[in-house]
Amino acid sequence: MSVRSRLYTYGAGSWCGTPLGPLVVEARTQRAGVVSEAGFTPLLDTSGDDGTRLGDLATVPGTTWAVAVREDHDAPGAKRCLVALDAATGSVAELAATDGFLAEPAVSQDASRLAWLTWPARSMPWDAAELWVAALVFHAGRPALAAQRRVDGGRGTSVGQAVWLADGSLAYVGEAAGFWQPWA
Repeated sequence: MSVRSRLYTYGAGSWCGTPLGPLVVEARTQRAGVVSEAGFTPLLDTSGDDGTRLGDLATVPGTTWAVAVREDHDAPGAKRCLVALDAATGSVAELAATDGFLAEPAVSQDASRLAWLTWPARSMPWDAAELWVAALVFHAGRPALAAQRRVDGGRGTSVGQAVWLADGSLAYVGEAAGFWQPWA
């Protein structure tokens, strides 16, 4: 088995750990699934055969869920969204969508918040990336986002590499001063 994401053609993070084993994007079919001693078990709703690609998988701690970026090439123009994938049931929940691009979802250690990057179509992330955060909430066992807000970045500047620290604060790099600097 080969693991590789074709998100945005050139690829993105293609696996993350879950309590059930690694959740991966299989290179040939672009289907997400769990790898165990029994082999690869694909999730039900993640077939890449219809032009759907997944990447940038991130574990939701303490759950069997992971967050990923999904790109759908079957729609007129590509549709991109953040989705949550349940490694136990194969359920997929759409969390946020954009006409532009999404990348680098990061889940806080207590699984209560999600950070991600977005930038407009026809732009590059180093020209206009924005860092967004939202509360990650569960309704009837399914994740959803609440209180979405832009933290930093925008046209003419860029941000990236967001990570949640042990104390619950968010750290990232930003270039508002003209060169990359760490922020927390």
